[in-house]
Amino acid sequence: MIDVHSQIKRIRTKIGYYPAIEVIDESIRYLRHVDFGRPDDLAKFQPWYLFRLIKMAFLYGSLIETKKLLTNKAFFEVFGMVQQLGNNVKMPNEYENLFLFFRNMAYQQFWFQENISFDQIARQEMIFGEFLKSTHIQKISESTFGFNYKEVTLLILSILTRFMDSRTSIISFDWFDKVPIFSQKTSLNLFFGTLSKDFWGFRDYFLNENSKFKNPGLEYYEETPLLNYPFLKTPEGFAPFSVKLLYSTFTTLLYDKLKEKIPQFMDYFGPAFEAYVGNSLAHLPYQTYNENEHKKHFSIGSKAVDFSFQVDESLFLVDAKGGEISHLGMVAHSNSIVSDKVKDIILKGIRQALQTAIEFKKKGYFNKKKPKFFFLMLVTYKNILISNGDYFFKHLNNQAMSELEKDFGAPLPIPLENMVFVSVRELDLLVSLVQKGFNLQDVFLRFVDAQKEPTQRKFLFSQYLFELNSELDSPNFLKAKIDEIKNRIKNIVSNKKA
Repeated sequence: MIDVHSQIKRIRTKIGYYPAIEVIDESIRYLRHVDFGRPDDLAKFQPWYLFRLIKMAFLYGSLIETKKLLTNKAFFEVFGMVQQLGNNVKMPNEYENLFLFFRNMAYQQFWFQENISFDQIARQEMIFGEFLKSTHIQKISESTFGFNYKEVTLLILSILTRFMDSRTSIISFDWFDKVPIFSQKTSLNLFFGTLSKDFWGFRDYFLNENSKFKNPGLEYYEETPLLNYPFLKTPEGFAPFSVKLLYSTFTTLLYDKLKEKIPQFMDYFGPAFEAYVGNSLAHLPYQTYNENEHKKHFSIGSKAVDFSFQVDESLFLVDAKGGEISHLGMVAHSNSIVSDKVKDIILKGIRQALQTAIEFKKKGYFNKKKPKFFFLMLVTYKNILISNGDYFFKHLNNQAMSELEKDFGAPLPIPLENMVFVSVRELDLLVSLVQKGFNLQDVFLRFVDAQKEPTQRKFLFSQYLFELNSELDSPNFLKAKIDEIKNRIKNIVSNKKA
């Protein structure tokens, strides 16, 4: 079998026969097939490979006109070689465990399969409305994007709506001229400057990105670096590589760009994220207690979880973790590396929850009946692609399990399978499910049972939720926020017409 280095060398030689910009343009054309074509185009064109081809074209494509024509046949020969890279990286049986192989594939592919929805954008505005209360932080944000955070929301939704028209492939500053709040060229330059590069800018960017990878096998499963810069800057304007890519960038735009600009970013974001999680939980029909109330109830110091509530015979402990896992923590093939990269998020939250559970078992839960089941919901801003404690400890860090049993006793006060890791989007979907009449205790007990069966096991909590209700959408409070944003857009349109 050809090793991955040799296959990359073959691709590099092949791409070098053709002008780089032609390979890039043709890749974008097929990405538009995926954006606007039939459902089976996703499997047919596999966009994660098209993104990789774009990256390799910037790096290795010819910078001058060549005699070779990039025919349709020639393009698919090159594309096929990129797809075949999957045969040259580690095979499933070469991983320390099969879970890591599937996790790598999920990291590479799942983000692109999410439907475009306004709720992600609305959630971002709600979180960063809290985050940006500081005047100092507001100034950094506005100097980064050229607009305040509410204007950024309207701008990205306007751009998304524009590109959801399949006839639109590029946008220029002229399009914004009749909208007063978007007509300032200086501000637009700042905004698009954070999201775009020209050809030479991308070439330098990818050369720098490539220098970070000592192992090309890890690069194979990366989320495309184009998520950081979804627009190609051209003389005519700004062309997105893909509408789905653009959407995914926009859903975490404020987080991803401001963490690079603001020292001690998490000191500001952590409390804002926790506040959002608390607000979401407040829309459940259960009395929720917060960290301060926990500490008053049982002098536990700083080791209490952020929130708790009881449903029937189950006590739910909720901890919000706004940090994210590094790129290496998402693509590594090694148990120890992944475990090390996620421990600050997972292990800290689990320890807080176990200590809280012990205290509640000792002193009772706010004069309510004694719970029979204990659950931990560890809520993250981005999906960490580890579904529960059972996955984490059995597949990634068995040693940490022994340390927890030493510190908190065996069996642990919260069973491993009852430690459920959800993204904030999944938390909101869960709230929506309860608003539609589902019992939260039943949902979790059934999820735990399903995860024990290989044929029913889900990689993401949201997959299970949509199995319960395929029409699941935003909770009511998020729908209200979406309506508010839509009204602001209508007002802009009305002023434009006037």
